[in-house]
Amino acid sequence: MPDDSCDEYPFAASVEGGSPGAYCNDVEFELVDGEWIYAQANSTKPFSKEARCSRGHVPFDLNNAAGQELGRLVQAQRLIDFDAYTVRIPA
Repeated sequence: MPDDSCDEYPFAASVEGGSPGAYCNDVEFELVDGEWIYAQANSTKPFSKEARCSRGHVPFDLNNAAGQELGRLVQAQRLIDFDAYTVRIPA
């Protein structure tokens, strides 16, 4: 993908996040018949149940928009370190 970028979950900005990419599963996504399918993005790095995070390959503009939305949430809700929040992804 020409505008490929990576983003991780848990978010690097969260207490649980910030793991180096070497510790993450690398995944890529494709929309197939209205359903998101994910697959291993790096054939030399197989999925691991011990991985600390998942790093998704996503278009840069979507990655940037998600980061801005997280920043707006933190400001609007006045979140500080160790505040809990739930991530919900609509179907």
